[in-house]
Amino acid sequence: MTVTNTQRSVAYVGNGATTSFPFAFLIPEAASLHVELVEIATGIVTTVDPGDFTVTGLGNSSGGSVEYPLSGPALATTHRIIIYREIPVTQEVVVTNQTAYYADVAMGVWDRHIMIMQELRDDSNRSVKVPVGSVGTPAELTQQLSLDITNVSQNIADINTVADGMANIGTVVTNIADVNTVAANMAAITSASGSVVNMSAAAFTGDGTTVIFPLPAVTNAVENVLVWLDGVHINPTEDYTATTAAVTLAVAPANGVEVRILVISTVGMADVRAARDAAIAAAAAAEATVAGIVPADILYGADNLDGLGNVSTALTNLGVSAFVQTILNDANAAGVFNTLGISAFIQTLLNDPDAATARTTLGVAPALGFTPVQQGGGISQGINKIYIGWDTGGNGLRLTVDSSNQGFIARSNSAHSVMGEIAAQTGAATGTYILAYYYFAGGSKELDTLVAGSALRIASVENYGTSALPGTWRLMGRLAAAGKALFLRVA
Repeated sequence: MTVTNTQRSVAYVGNGATTSFPFAFLIPEAASLHVELVEIATGIVTTVDPGDFTVTGLGNSSGGSVEYPLSGPALATTHRIIIYREIPVTQEVVVTNQTAYYADVAMGVWDRHIMIMQELRDDSNRSVKVPVGSVGTPAELTQQLSLDITNVSQNIADINTVADGMANIGTVVTNIADVNTVAANMAAITSASGSVVNMSAAAFTGDGTTVIFPLPAVTNAVENVLVWLDGVHINPTEDYTATTAAVTLAVAPANGVEVRILVISTVGMADVRAARDAAIAAAAAAEATVAGIVPADILYGADNLDGLGNVSTALTNLGVSAFVQTILNDANAAGVFNTLGISAFIQTLLNDPDAATARTTLGVAPALGFTPVQQGGGISQGINKIYIGWDTGGNGLRLTVDSSNQGFIARSNSAHSVMGEIAAQTGAATGTYILAYYYFAGGSKELDTLVAGSALRIASVENYGTSALPGTWRLMGRLAAAGKALFLRVA
């Protein structure tokens, strides 16, 4: 057969009901089938014992299915089942010099090689590798990536701060000219005294019962707190009061009403400078984090990871030759055969679906369709050619050795019965007993009746012949009508 499917594994997540899990690729025998369970939350992998599942479709290029479990509840949603093929890396076919063998034997060996190459490519695509000539090892690359990821995770708060401020960063970019003006005058700004106005806003949704809402900034006067209900400004003192940390409404806003609060306050320049210094420190920490990541290592890792569109680089980094890469990239077995330089005739032979078609391709005789019998060669046997066939006159089964006629083969249901053949071989001499058919009409024939041989025909239990017997014979029984009986030759 051919191997046109590059798939070698399939996975399913349990649903608490399904127990039959299909696979659509060739698994030649039970030793190549592996079934594993993965606990999704932890990633723990457990190998399923062959006695805990059944499988159909082994050796079928279209695949089959695995039944699991055989008893108890079906696979839950907390687990995933993986079915995959892993061919034993052995070669157990032995072909003797100058002997014939079936094409499907060779094709089976090639099929196994293709499947092993598919599995190697699958394993290679899922591995971490370094480029050719690298002084590092995959283990060192993995360790560096782990350290970089750890470094990033330790500074995730700073990264989140930057991400949360992306809108503000966009505003800065849009107004970069003004930012540059401020930067040019930063010395004067930071040396200034006094304070600046600061506004802090917060929004809430009414639920029909809540009247107290926290302020977004500290204040010392209710006049510095502005409140809107669904966009309508309400009056301080009459409609609400405020403390340093919260505002209390006279009436709870209805369910779904937007409550927007704005606090107007002042910020001293010393606080502005402190905030600036904190921002500079945070930016410096983020910069140090980014500087600690080695881009080259990440790029090397990306080059060697499957799914990033750079499998060719990964294979080159592994030291895989261009010729082997061509084989691995061939779309099907026909492409592999062409790359290997296998002739069109051999490819046709390998693609023959069965032995009969292969015999036609090779131009050899079709299979016998039956088990032949060894002719001669046994103990005390010669090498003569033996012929067994039906008599042309329809009188029985004949035997010929080489060109010597051996006569009829005695059979119980033939006119050439054992007794008849004995009589023929002995010349039916006087004193010979024989089973014969007696031709006569009218009346019965009693014991010891003498009968001319011309009225007798050699007989078997089922049949009788057409040749008359010589001499005179005595009936050794009684016949009520013409029929078979035992006779003794008396003359």
